[in-house]
Amino acid sequence: MIELFTNEVSMTQNLGFYLGEMLESGDIILLSGELGSGKTQFTKGIARGLMSEQEPRSPTFVLLAKYKGRMDIYHADLYRLDNGYPEVFDIGLDEVMHSNGVTIVEWAEKAFNNFQEDHLWVHFEVIEYDHRKIRLYPKGRRYEQLLIHFSDRV
Repeated sequence: MIELFTNEVSMTQNLGFYLGEMLESGDIILLSGELGSGKTQFTKGIARGLMSEQEPRSPTFVLLAKYKGRMDIYHADLYRLDNGYPEVFDIGLDEVMHSNGVTIVEWAEKAFNNFQEDHLWVHFEVIEYDHRKIRLYPKGRRYEQLLIHFSDRV
């Protein structure tokens, strides 16, 4: 586990950028935290790191958005899901998690038991107005190695 602190939006985006540069096809990034804690800003950074010219927006009403970069980026937002498990499959998240792109899931805690695959869990906590505590938890060897390289950059 790595714990980081940011005190402005650009720092949160830059952390996402550094991570995005290191991501590979098939990677799964799960994001959790309260409203306004930095999940979408982090996702914007990841997309830049993956060389996307599109800027992700919170897909709260779309549920699942796709962006082009050096590989496809699938951005899901589970905020509106009530039942977790069945609804995750209804929006096609299971298929994209097994695709050749990178999958980023906001509000992943709403369907925690669905994510049995190895992944990187990133939790955002608001300390005060622009100050955030960001914890990264790896599940699986790929993500343990990723965090070692990521911590060298930040």
